[in-house]
Amino acid sequence: FERELSKVVGLVGVSQKQVDEWGREIIELAPSLGKAPLELAEALFFVTSAGIRGAEAMDVLEMSGKASAAGLGETKTIADLVTSAMNAYGKENLSAAKATDIVAMAVREGKAEAAELAASMGQVLPLAAEMGVTFDQVAAAQAAMTKTGTPATEAATQLKSIMAGLIKPSKQAEEQLKAMGTSSS
Repeated sequence: FERELSKVVGLVGVSQKQVDEWGREIIELAPSLGKAPLELAEALFFVTSAGIRGAEAMDVLEMSGKASAAGLGETKTIADLVTSAMNAYGKENLSAAKATDIVAMAVREGKAEAAELAASMGQVLPLAAEMGVTFDQVAAAQAAMTKTGTPATEAATQLKSIMAGLIKPSKQAEEQLKAMGTSSS
């Protein structure tokens, strides 16, 4: 537990005072989540590495711990995906609670575990956010694709390819759009 907290100080650069405070909060929070303090401290590293600080960091940690306790996977894996989504869409646009709910929906509706989504969805989120495709839309598309047998990593690659093709259509696609009286511009 102490080693994991010291990583937040040494590798992330958060003050010892703040980490000590989080450590006390983790000790208090762990029993209510049914999670070991060590597991929560490991997840805190992912949360803080994503640039999330203060009360918001503990909010992400608590939401990820609750999702883990519900069976979605390891707390650090959920925290990794939740913080990736929050960073891609902006913390002011996507809360930890909303992002966690969306991850839970994707796992429930698809045939991929949170770990598979976390490993694959990160490649799609920056482009999706740039295009205005919301996190719930990306998660729903990936869930639908996995439900029909497409592995999560392949689904993410396909989604990214589709979006990239829409941003920068091929010459042939642009010609077809012009023939229909429109363009990609």
